[in-house]
Amino acid sequence: MIRELRAADGAELLELHEFAFQYAIEGEAERQRWLDDFDPEGFWGCFVQGKLAAALHIANFEIWLNGRKIRSAGIGSVATSPEYRRLGLARNLLTHAITHMREQGIALSLLHPFNISFYRRFGWEQFHECRELELMTEQLPRWGMPSGAFRVVSRPEEIYPVYEAYAQTYNGMLSRSPAWWEKRVLHKRGSRIAAYETDAGEMTGYLYYQVREGIMTVHELVATDNQARRAIWKFIGDHDSMIKRVSVRLPMDDPFPFMLGDMKLQQRLVPFGMIRIVDAADFLARYPFSPGHACTIRLHVRDETASWNEAGLEIKISSDGEAEISRKSPETFGEDCLSCSIGTLSLLVMGNKRPSAMASIGALQGGKEQIERLEKALLGGNICLIDAF
Repeated sequence: MIRELRAADGAELLELHEFAFQYAIEGEAERQRWLDDFDPEGFWGCFVQGKLAAALHIANFEIWLNGRKIRSAGIGSVATSPEYRRLGLARNLLTHAITHMREQGIALSLLHPFNISFYRRFGWEQFHECRELELMTEQLPRWGMPSGAFRVVSRPEEIYPVYEAYAQTYNGMLSRSPAWWEKRVLHKRGSRIAAYETDAGEMTGYLYYQVREGIMTVHELVATDNQARRAIWKFIGDHDSMIKRVSVRLPMDDPFPFMLGDMKLQQRLVPFGMIRIVDAADFLARYPFSPGHACTIRLHVRDETASWNEAGLEIKISSDGEAEISRKSPETFGEDCLSCSIGTLSLLVMGNKRPSAMASIGALQGGKEQIERLEKALLGGNICLIDAF
């Protein structure tokens, strides 16, 4: 049986999480505090003979995509008790979650995978990687400070507009609510926020970070222009008497390594996010296609988890980038129609993988003319995701 969790299920959920994620809350007082603070909203559980055997959490939010906010949901805290593993409980929960999202009008589902191949089986696809850098103190930039100044931020809400201006330049970034900021972002103990302001008093960047035992850990580095980026890295470099190294994650398009000049940095590519479209027809009807390329595209979507996506879709795109979607039998489309999995389609609409590239590896099949139409219709875009859920 699958149902939403209640406050009374908190103790079972905590026991499941402690074992599955290998952590422990020490002390009876701390455990009771956790239970008192437990909010069951968004938690779903699979029960076997009355016992909580598996659970996951659904967090609702909006992400930026081609300059628009899209209703989305993140799946997290997926756990199955060992004695119930390999019985299909996680599959049942994920299928239930997708169905629930569709009923709620959610367009996209995101998650952070513990195992990429596991979630690929259910339609999610890897869409985001970030660059993780480890810089020793002697590698930090020594360039001069641009005009303007830094100050420690005492009221976090001051940086909200800076984050939002930065977030909407990427596909995949969350449009954070104040509650999300409070509960999901600004909870890291011992951390501080320093913001950069121009001479005119405009805040154009900030650094959310922590210094402990000679290591600076950068939680967020947000710069809306190059002046702010240079100023923030100068500010990081000014900590050289306190730290031995800096750990930071940057979007793949961030130019900092090139600006630094020393490309012999310790860099690691970190897979960070997977995505899937919940309802293909509904999503494509709301998707902002590239204006000026009116055309008709015929697409056969394959989705073994969400049966409603197993369909032929005729996509009529107008010159203003809006689309009308009609469901049709794929057999009526002819041999040149496009065909792909829901995972591949999810990558294509995010903009970091192009139809021609996916066709070259066999992930997208179809006639050359149809592929070229889709190539022109889909907007490209840089990808970034820094939130966990």
